[in-house]
Amino acid sequence: MNKKTLISGTSVLLIVLALGRMFISSESDKIKEEDKKLFDGIRTRIQESKVKSKASIDSLLKLQGRIFVYSNDPSVQAGWVPNNLGSYIGANVRNVMIDALDAEKFVKKKDSLGFLLLLNCGDKNVFIINRGIHFDKEKGNKALWFMGFDQENRLPKDSVKLKKNPELYKDAFVNTWGIGFDQVTDLSAAKLSNLPMVASSTYLKEIKGYKFYMAAYEKDNNKPGIDSIAFVKSVDMVNTLFKKEGVDLKPFRISSFKR
Repeated sequence: MNKKTLISGTSVLLIVLALGRMFISSESDKIKEEDKKLFDGIRTRIQESKVKSKASIDSLLKLQGRIFVYSNDPSVQAGWVPNNLGSYIGANVRNVMIDALDAEKFVKKKDSLGFLLLLNCGDKNVFIINRGIHFDKEKGNKALWFMGFDQENRLPKDSVKLKKNPELYKDAFVNTWGIGFDQVTDLSAAKLSNLPMVASSTYLKEIKGYKFYMAAYEKDNNKPGIDSIAFVKSVDMVNTLFKKEGVDLKPFRISSFKR
């Protein structure tokens, strides 16, 4: 093989390699373009489904009744949210799909899933109040919900536990509970006076920044609750307890929220 032939062969090889790269690059671009079209198509369909589901959820939320709150926290806000929707952040298909599917699932199963009643106590402190572990469903089909919140994290702490495991006291103390009943006339100050209520009475007197909340609603998932008159009667019962314990009632007020 002479030098000319060698150079010619090398040139052909380089040309073949270059063409191969161009072909691969072209095919890769086509695949990327097809993937993008597929991605955009899926995303569009999911977003359309999401919009429809959101509209359905908004309609359901409008049917939820007014929420009443009695508290010494002037900044408190209350509202309903579906009991199935996560908070998904990101632009990928999986997150968008989960969001849409969750919305559709709730619309189809709202009777069994129900709604969550949230209290927004400011500074990113948002709590579910109508899922308290201390609640006896057998006592009636209506409910009063309560929450105690050591907003400034001032409750006394066990020094031994604090030293061994400081993470135990990292978050401020929160306690929720509920009382079931059929009619407000079934209630009394004595029936409301359970252990969490007595503890809250003490904390309200002794702990600066301790907040107390009582909440009820007119209607939840088409199930009747109580009206504003019945709620005021419930407030009177709580005030009877608080006065007996020497709690200052001046900071307390009743608020009403829709949505």
